[in-house]
Amino acid sequence: MSLELNSLIRCLWTIPFSWNLITAGYAEQSVFGVVVGTTGLLFIGKLLETICGSREFFKFIIVVNFLTSVCVFITAIALYYITRQGDYLLIWGNARD
Repeated sequence: MSLELNSLIRCLWTIPFSWNLITAGYAEQSVFGVVVGTTGLLFIGKLLETICGSREFFKFIIVVNFLTSVCVFITAIALYYITRQGDYLLIWGNARD
């Protein structure tokens, strides 16, 4: 029980770091992911920017990253409450550490 409570406290402690909701979409775990993401953004972004304009394209990227982060956060909390497994609340490391 204390493991789950400790995990929940650590997860809820990260809520005040609101910049995580915007910057999480730019984190990659491999060099391949960085190359593919950057290449895709350059080519598809160039096309979308000419259709929508720079300001709207920027808003699109921010809104998509923000909403994705919010959905992941809500899903992790919901999975924790459904299963009571602290693993869903930890971003880095293992729950048994």
